[in-house]
Amino acid sequence: MSFTYISLEEILRLHFQLIEDFGGSHGVRDENRLKSVVEAPKQNKKVNAKPKDLEVFIVRVATDHLDVQEIAVWLESHTI
Repeated sequence: MSFTYISLEEILRLHFQLIEDFGGSHGVRDENRLKSVVEAPKQNKKVNAKPKDLEVFIVRVATDHLDVQEIAVWLESHTI
């Protein structure tokens, strides 16, 4: 599985549209942290998960508001 990385502007535009469509608060709690994640060097790793498992994880990130540590643990256990 390979990824195409999206820009900070694309992420913010998607976030805005999701809030418009489904409700919630506009804005980002820590834009500098988001920038650092987006601008971090891309590592040469691949996600080792079935598409359904990846989908469930992404939904959990959005709905359960997983913190960075929980996300990191999942990614570490699902990358090669």
